[in-house]
Amino acid sequence: MGANSSKDSCYQQSQLVRGDLDQLGLLENEEKSNFEPCQKGEHLGFILDLTLEEFSIQPGKIDHLFNLISLLLDDVSPTARDVSRVTGTLISMELALGPVVRLRTRALYAVLNSVHCLSSKVALTCEAVEEDRAFVLFGCHHCGLGGIYCSIWYAHR
Repeated sequence: MGANSSKDSCYQQSQLVRGDLDQLGLLENEEKSNFEPCQKGEHLGFILDLTLEEFSIQPGKIDHLFNLISLLLDDVSPTARDVSRVTGTLISMELALGPVVRLRTRALYAVLNSVHCLSSKVALTCEAVEEDRAFVLFGCHHCGLGGIYCSIWYAHR
């Protein structure tokens, strides 16, 4: 993904990348690539809207996260794997949720660090439960980026 302050300079940058990929013997994946500068699109499961200066999360991913959190909080004897699923899903959304994700998952990581095996049963601490509840109540918000253009490209051998 490339970005620049004007559409023309972003296009020039994307053409340079395209040339570099060609020189390296890499083929761009036409289905996944977009070498035309745009300000709205999807990338790595995020919805980018650079006119509004935000990254957001697809609604299906948010529903999946809330479902994982609900299952974890409702489970009488969750495993470390259950905690790991919630924690990993939250961290994967950090781009849109912001650095608060790292801060709000510390107690969940502490639970994970207390066991040697993901299939081990865990006792959620009050702090870990509160972190999960905070994400359910807090919901998902957007993060500002600034007015930029971007082009997205993928390559393979």
